[in-house]
Order: sequence, then C-alpha cells, then structure tokens
Amino acid sequence: MCKQKIHKLLLACGLLFFLLGCEGKESNSEYQSLYQLFSDLKITLDTQPESIYLFIPYRGCNTCVDSSKQLAVSHLDNSKMKVIFTSLPPRKILQHDLGDLLEHRNLYLDTDNLAFKSGLVHLHPMAVFTDIAGEIKDVRYVAPNTMETLAVISDFLD
Repeated sequence: MCKQKIHKLLLACGLLFFLLGCEGKESNSEYQSLYQLFSDLKITLDTQPESIYLFIPYRGCNTCVDSSKQLAVSHLDNSKMKVIFTSLPPRKILQHDLGDLLEHRNLYLDTDNLAFKSGLVHLHPMAVFTDIAGEIKDVRYVAPNTMETLAVISDFLD
C-alpha cells in the first residue's frame, strides 16, 4: 500500500516536471524562427538599451509601409532602433527613395529577401522588441487594424 502511494507520488512529480519543462520550451520556441532570421541576416541583437528592429517590406500595404518608412526615417539616428528593409525594389529606386540613408549604421537591407522567404514578413511591417539582455520580448505588426503599433514604437523611442 505504501509502495503504491510512493509510486503515484513519483509519477505525479515526474509528470509535473515534464509539463513545466515543456512549457519553457514552447515559450522559447515561439521566437525561434525570428532568432534564426536575425542569425541568417547576420544581425546581432543589441544588449543595452532595449531595442526595436523594424522590418519594412518595400512591397506591401502602401499605407502601412509608407507610415513605417516615415517613422523609421525620423528616428533613424536613435540607437534603440534598427530598420531592416526587405522585399526590395531595384537599387536605383532605393537610392532615389532613401538617398544617403542607405549607408546609415542603423539601416539594413535584406538583399536576399530572407525575411519575406521565412514567412515572417509579408505585406505588413513587423516590429521586434528586445530587452536589455538582447532577448525578444514582443512582436507587433503594422497593419490597417493595428496602426497604433506606430504610436507604441514612437513612444518607446522618445
């Protein structure tokens, strides 16, 4: 009788540890494809300060992309923000649109369209928020029904 209780208790403890272990793995894997994308793009996530990585598909929702580009250009000197353009047009169009900003230290060009190919960025810009340890803490999209994301980004940068 006592052996059965001990056996049940051990089984319950093992199940509890298994479930807790799985929970941690799920939350970590939630952003695994984003970590892989940053690695593929050869972008190291900053530590100190908290940062925003704004992925802007050049060919996407016009309103969302134009509003995101405007925000990005106005805050490009802010060290808390990095801008990654993906789904790029020809270099001549980029040069016309962005001029000298193409060489800015906080601007990256996804010339191989890895963000688009990964399925993480399609028509709408994506903001990836990181903490001071360089860990991803939130992801938000800029879409017609989530334009407030731009205000969240602006508030974060001010």
